Amino acid sequence: MMGGGMGDAYGASTGSYAARSAQAHASAGGPVQPGSYSGGGGVPSQPQPQPAAPAPVGGGRQPHYHHATHQDSPAMMAEQQRLLAESTRRVQENVYYMKQAMDNDDLPTVLDRASSMLAELGDPHHHHQHGHGHSHQTGGGHGNHRPGVQLSPKNYYELHMRCMDELPNLEEYLLGVTGADESQAATQQQQHPAMMRQQYQPPRQTMKELYEAVQYAPRVVPRLYLQICAGSALLRSGEAGAKEILSELIEAVKCVQCPIRGLFLRHYLLQATRDKLPDAPDTDDEGQENEQEAENAGTVKDAYTFVLSNFIEMNKLWVRIQHVPGERSNKEARKRRERERNELRLLVGTNLVRLSQLDGVTTEVYGIVILPRILDQIAACRDPLAQAYLMDCIIQVFPDNFHIRTLDTFLGVCPKLREKVNIRTIVQSMMERLANYYVDASLLEDEAQAQEREQGVESVHSIAASVDSFKMFDDCIQRIFEARGKAMPPKEVIRLETALLNFSLRCYPGRMDHISRCLGVCAASLRGGGDGDGSVEGDVEGRVIPPRRKLDDAAVDELEKLLSIPLDSLALKVLELEHYSDLLTFLPWDNRRQVAVVMLKAVETSGQPLTDIGQIEELFSIITPLIHDEGAEGSGVSSDVASLGGGDGGVNRTADLMGALGVSKQSSTLSSAGGTSFSENDPASNPAAAAAFLEEQVLVAKLVHLLDHDDTDVLFEMLGVAYRHLRGGGKRRAAHTLPPVAFSALRLLDRVRGAEFPPRSGGDAIGVPTEVDVPRAEDEGVVDKEEGGDAEGESPPAPDSSAEDEARGERDALPPPPFAKAINCRKVYVFAQKTVAALSPGNPEIGLKLYLNIANSADRCATAARESGAAEWSEFSSVAYELMAQAFLLYEDEVSDSKAQQRAITSMVGTLLACRTFEQQDFEALVTKTAQYAAKLLKKADQCKMVTLCSHLFFNGDEDDQSALRSHPQRVLECLQRALKIADACSMASPSNVQLFVDILDYYVYYFERKNPVITDKFVSGLVALINEHMGNMGLDNSAAVAEARAHFQQIVRYIKQKKIDSDTAERFAPIIC
Repeated sequence: MMGGGMGDAYGASTGSYAARSAQAHASAGGPVQPGSYSGGGGVPSQPQPQPAAPAPVGGGRQPHYHHATHQDSPAMMAEQQRLLAESTRRVQENVYYMKQAMDNDDLPTVLDRASSMLAELGDPHHHHQHGHGHSHQTGGGHGNHRPGVQLSPKNYYELHMRCMDELPNLEEYLLGVTGADESQAATQQQQHPAMMRQQYQPPRQTMKELYEAVQYAPRVVPRLYLQICAGSALLRSGEAGAKEILSELIEAVKCVQCPIRGLFLRHYLLQATRDKLPDAPDTDDEGQENEQEAENAGTVKDAYTFVLSNFIEMNKLWVRIQHVPGERSNKEARKRRERERNELRLLVGTNLVRLSQLDGVTTEVYGIVILPRILDQIAACRDPLAQAYLMDCIIQVFPDNFHIRTLDTFLGVCPKLREKVNIRTIVQSMMERLANYYVDASLLEDEAQAQEREQGVESVHSIAASVDSFKMFDDCIQRIFEARGKAMPPKEVIRLETALLNFSLRCYPGRMDHISRCLGVCAASLRGGGDGDGSVEGDVEGRVIPPRRKLDDAAVDELEKLLSIPLDSLALKVLELEHYSDLLTFLPWDNRRQVAVVMLKAVETSGQPLTDIGQIEELFSIITPLIHDEGAEGSGVSSDVASLGGGDGGVNRTADLMGALGVSKQSSTLSSAGGTSFSENDPASNPAAAAAFLEEQVLVAKLVHLLDHDDTDVLFEMLGVAYRHLRGGGKRRAAHTLPPVAFSALRLLDRVRGAEFPPRSGGDAIGVPTEVDVPRAEDEGVVDKEEGGDAEGESPPAPDSSAEDEARGERDALPPPPFAKAINCRKVYVFAQKTVAALSPGNPEIGLKLYLNIANSADRCATAARESGAAEWSEFSSVAYELMAQAFLLYEDEVSDSKAQQRAITSMVGTLLACRTFEQQDFEALVTKTAQYAAKLLKKADQCKMVTLCSHLFFNGDEDDQSALRSHPQRVLECLQRALKIADACSMASPSNVQLFVDILDYYVYYFERKNPVITDKFVSGLVALINEHMGNMGLDNSAAVAEARAHFQQIVRYIKQKKIDSDTAERFAPIIC
């Protein structure tokens, strides 16, 4: 329906649109069929056609959409639905009559009804006054005036789409009326030539005439829609050049300045011409005729000029929606308008899509003409929503190679955007787009790279090499920081640098300078240093600058992600980054702990040994939250290994040990800081926290095992660094983290002992010349059974040995070089003992076992020193005894669990049996004490087992063995007899304890076979009879314990019988009765 309307008889009034269209057509020389335009009325004098681009009307004073004053109430929503239903009904009514007129070939009525349909999209309060003074009502003569309430943008869009669905049919009809659609006519003529000759009539008018005729519509909005529709048909017909038509259309739509109506009108203009835009390149070398034709048809320049003009005007209209009058300016209204504008953003973005689809647009044209005009409009509009959306559109719709060539231009406008624009998402989207392009293109470039070089085509890597994308992004971020300063939230600062870091790792892998730059700029920005430009030149190396900007939870999470990113690709190389530890200081303690866990997992995954002391110091500083409680002092201890302390319980004993090693008491003063700074927050009440705590400490323990170096002095210093950082973590942590330090010290001891007391080369190799060692006083009592050679130190060479073998033998016969290392065995023992003293309060059982291990190592060191002729071998024997004494004291003070006591006594017995350098008196004292511990166990059964085990301490070798000098056969019998008494008492309490007798029988058989003089066949036979008696008394008891004891006893009996058969042992085992 037209706002200026027509009567019930279309074309009957001389002032109607149909009549004036007929007059314009007749004046142009076209034939007029009766009743088609004039309706029988007289033809008045021809009025002047409406100008193509009249002065703007409406100007948005009464927009055809609705803004509620406060919020859309149910009544207002119902009114909106009623208005939409009425408008839709009128559109459908006019569509019905328009299609009926198309079937009747009634062109004036078709145009009249189309104009009435499109009038629903115009200003509801604008009534066109015809030249004869008749005011027509809307609705095509139905007399229904529109109410004062207008449609909302959402409902207007729905109504617009209903009208747009019919305009393609109108365009096809216009082409058919003018005969422009010749393909269908040609097909029908081939099928029915005779009928077509009879029915064929020349076209009544040309498409160009219809294009001019539709411009006589009285209403602005319907006239422009019809003009665009007819212009699209005219471009399809080829009767006019695209350049002229596009210029007329883009000028004509300027008269609608209402934001909503103007946006939809221009969107239809873009949709109608999308497949008709010229895409031919500019040609200057063709002939004059061809040049004239090209000028009429248009080139790609005309196309992108047309779309750019439309884009600029649509963007202005879109921005103006927020300034439409007629509504109270409150917060709720502004939010509603922003939502409405956001829903309409696709109308503006379609222009950029059309530009990207023009094949004739080259990289040069895009960079010189198109992109600068778009960016100028974005910067000039000063609207945050428009700026954010259009910048994202540019990134998404244009090709990657365009972005690479124009990256500097694009990034240059980013600092100029409003502060409300989330600049991080824009820059990050561009980084991701280019990073994906670099990665994908590099995968396909290998095969075609040679061909591209031959053809002179630039490859992806050559383009990337010529364009330093990282520097451009970094400079852009710096300018953003300068423009926004402290107004930029810390989380956005971190996110920007995180995006840049990810971009560098993907496109420039291995560039440590890029990673360091990102971390440095982030640290400087968070500190607020300088003028906020992120400069890092003024940073003080080696000093942690306290944070000046408070980080919220979101910023903390983002910073944690930033610090975790380099670990995946760099692992331990992050320790070389200058500002990594600086950024850690901005994190809360718990978040620092999470970063430390990620770092330790990366170190564990890499599996690479840690060989640099500086890296180790930095690493332990980073993982401080895992090894200390917040606020605890444990990482600033002196680095002098000689002053490393342990727990309070081992201070005096450590001083005694170092005195035995020749270390003065003054230098052995132990710091008690490590023992007093323990935090005893028990996580047992929280199972999840306890599991997490255990996982963290296991990671720290694994880190210690990765410390390694070829130089023993450097490795010792590394262990000292680890000890300094770990000893102040508390008893719970020390129980997990310090044992690896002690075991690493034991491994180091083996290396240092091999270098300080190397074994003699003697006559190990056959045919190798050797020298006789010069006898030394300190080597008395040492039996060297492997030495060879004559008195002159030479042996005749083997008949077939070569000169090289002789030279090698001479080198092997030379005395070992003097020990030149600063760290010797005694210093390592002091360090190991201190480490065990520090961990023992947290885990006494582990501490006891470590004391025993170190004592065994000291005994081996004494043996090696004695064999090498060193005079100080007895000092290491004293160290071994002192360590055994400390283990015994720890047992008495800390070990109270019966099972732990059994394990401890077993370890003591094994260690004493392995030691070979104890003095007779010292060894007697140790074995006696061990036997006393066994006899004092709480449970009788445990006493029996451990006393039996202690019997090994009194008979640990054959008569021809040197260790047999310590044997006391009678005391073995005493131990076994005491065990029998205890077993008898236990069997009275429970018959199932018969297993104790079987175990004792096993020992009797062992000592009898080892020829212990006091263990005779009578003892074995008597015990066998005693066990048979107990087994008979138990009857049919089939309990598991009894069954196991019976099987064990039967196995021993079979063994004795086998020995009676064996010729070597038959004589000794024959008297045994079993």
